Amino acid sequence: MTKHQIDALISRWLEDALDEAEDERAMQGRISEAQREDSQLGLSELFDGAREALADGDYRTVTKKADELLRVASLPALVVVSSEPRSSMHKPKLIGGTVNTGTSTYEAAVTSLPFSDVMEKYLASSPRPPRTANPMRAEFLRFMETLGGDRPIGSISRADVVRYKERLQAKKQSPLTLIKHLSGLDALFKWTEVHAYTPAASPVKGLVPSKRQAKKHALKRQPFTDDELLLVLSSQEFLRQRMERSERYWLVLLLLFQICRREEAAQLYLKDIGEVDGVPFIQITADEKDQSLKNEGSKRRVPIHSSLIQLGFMQYVDSIRKARHQRLFPQLKSKGSNGYGDPVGKWFGRLVSSLGFTDPRLVIHSLRHGGITKLHSAAVPVNIVETLVGHSAGNVHEQYVHKELISMKTLRDGLEKLRYEEVLQALSHKG
Repeated sequence: MTKHQIDALISRWLEDALDEAEDERAMQGRISEAQREDSQLGLSELFDGAREALADGDYRTVTKKADELLRVASLPALVVVSSEPRSSMHKPKLIGGTVNTGTSTYEAAVTSLPFSDVMEKYLASSPRPPRTANPMRAEFLRFMETLGGDRPIGSISRADVVRYKERLQAKKQSPLTLIKHLSGLDALFKWTEVHAYTPAASPVKGLVPSKRQAKKHALKRQPFTDDELLLVLSSQEFLRQRMERSERYWLVLLLLFQICRREEAAQLYLKDIGEVDGVPFIQITADEKDQSLKNEGSKRRVPIHSSLIQLGFMQYVDSIRKARHQRLFPQLKSKGSNGYGDPVGKWFGRLVSSLGFTDPRLVIHSLRHGGITKLHSAAVPVNIVETLVGHSAGNVHEQYVHKELISMKTLRDGLEKLRYEEVLQALSHKG
């Protein structure tokens, strides 16, 4: 097997394992914090043990699982590790005028590059942050698995893509999810056509669902009402996070009062917090290698809301600085493509569910939806709202507006129209 075939096999196994774990979690119901921490500790010990075993060349702990994966792929168990150089392992072997992939034989030109090679060239042609590039590469590997392994790019037909789409549809995925899966593949094949890696038009053309049609089925986020928000943020579970898990407490309040995206707040560094003209601000940027932005318009400076200052946010910042940390939330660890904030998002979801809310549209991102709605309800000028939240107007007028020149005091006046008085009172009283 080639490295890419192995990666595709593991990717499929991981996807199935995660689905099975999620089903089991749903059957168990709510899990206590103590149970969760015990589970995480046990997994950490297993991981450390497996890593040490692999470093010592001891494969006994993984042999059984590896053989199971090979049986699923209708392949014999590995007995001897090939000594063939890695540089040649990923190339399909040519037999006569055909390419042998191990499952089927396809007529193809000898000069047609393998899909895996073209995939890497495409990803390298336009570097993306890891949180975007990693899921995209995983998607391409899943597609390659459907092909039966690595194949010459020129041999991939429309029927191959249809088969892949049907496999996705069999999992009852939403139209928007289907678009996410297929649009990256479509972009890759359009690129291969432009760069003459394929002789024909994209085999994905016309197979990506319409975005207009998909939006009708989209599950839109629902803002919390003031009463719902008060119930969540005045709960004992949330209040005790200030002392027990401060990253959860302050991250949620940043999303509430700064109206930023989850990862924008979770990836902040201490140097991203400054002051100009007497106004403290948070800088949303991607200057560090582990930071990323949704788009160029997301880069901005946002004044720190007076409610956060009143609740002691700047004291929290000082405590992290005195501890000589670089990141604002050093407690958070990056979880691959999910970024730093994913654990807090999941915890918040469990908190909301535990309080009796059953609407799946109420999630941590609902805080941003609610804040933007409140700013518009308070008649804050649209261009100020767009600057505060990192949205792009998408019109000609935008080209003439230099948002970075809008004064911090003007932005502060707009942001201060965002009021959560009852929440502030509850947090101030019990904090």
